[in-house]
Amino acid sequence: MAAADKKYIVSPLLDFILLGGGSLVLFPLIMYAFPVAQIRTHNLLPAFFAISLFFNYVANFPHFLYSYQLLYQDFFKKATGALDKPLQALFIWASVVVPAAMVILFTYCYAYHDFILLGFAANIGVLISGWHYAKQAFGVLIVTSIYQKVFYTPWERKILVWNANILWCYVWIMLNTGMHSREFWHAKFYTLGFPSGVQRLFLYLVCLGALSCIFIFIRKYIKESVLPPLSGIVAYVTTLYFWLVLLRYYPSNTRIHPIVLLIPSMHAIQYITIVFRMKHNENKLQKLTSMSLAFFIVGGFTLGVLGFVYVPRMLDRNFNTQGALYESVLFVTIFAVFINIHHFFIDNVIWRKENSEVKNYLYEFH
Repeated sequence: MAAADKKYIVSPLLDFILLGGGSLVLFPLIMYAFPVAQIRTHNLLPAFFAISLFFNYVANFPHFLYSYQLLYQDFFKKATGALDKPLQALFIWASVVVPAAMVILFTYCYAYHDFILLGFAANIGVLISGWHYAKQAFGVLIVTSIYQKVFYTPWERKILVWNANILWCYVWIMLNTGMHSREFWHAKFYTLGFPSGVQRLFLYLVCLGALSCIFIFIRKYIKESVLPPLSGIVAYVTTLYFWLVLLRYYPSNTRIHPIVLLIPSMHAIQYITIVFRMKHNENKLQKLTSMSLAFFIVGGFTLGVLGFVYVPRMLDRNFNTQGALYESVLFVTIFAVFINIHHFFIDNVIWRKENSEVKNYLYEFH
């Protein structure tokens, strides 16, 4: 393929760094230079928390709210089917039904002090968050491949997405093997007590999925003399096999390396890279001023800080009467779990080929 035919989200180097390669290089170096024992000995954990907090504010929090901006713009046109008619029912489900149901659920948990139900909701949040990571890994591979004129047959796409989903199921089952409690955004969630045999079965399926993906890439090179772009492969492999799995097995004397605190932000940077490319294309095609993109960026940052920090903390100061169980972060927990779960349903609508924005400004305009 001629070099002129190859397109990139940003550039070859920045695509590699922003879509996952940066963490693939940086994380192992940090883990080698600062092993867990040294971090504990020299009390370096606060530094990792500070860095994580910084990236939460500039990347992780905003990326959630960028999805809200994409979903709710032109709300009435989408709700009435005047825009993106094939997605009308799915849009109403994600924009109205799901958040209303969660408001009722969390109001009940608060009013009746049902923290066991809240804990199970947090477990669902873990399931859906990881599922979202897996779907995004597949989506980034597809977008970067389209940009370089590499296309997949329906059965190839099904195997790639099946592998992503089955791998996350395996990680989630690992987290839920045996009966105990864990934490997700300060909320205790209760594991489901899967037997070890179920975990072993899914390990075999994960190995089968990995081999199937390797077969697809080798077959594509032999039959079509093409390979998926490096940035897409890195995004797919890093998200699935590094962010979700390898760090799960990191030998750290029962304590995992605090570098995992940055994984949500790495996922967010991957997400933001695609979103900004789409919004940049929209501004260029619609001949909008740069202020339009600036308002979008600032809006996501502002709403992210409000949704994750200031509004829930204000509610905790004034309405948290639940005692020491959640200390001062009950509403911080509820808001975080709510947004994480809702984000999955939002993305299930906006990142579809039937979405006019995705079709016109991401897939076709490159």
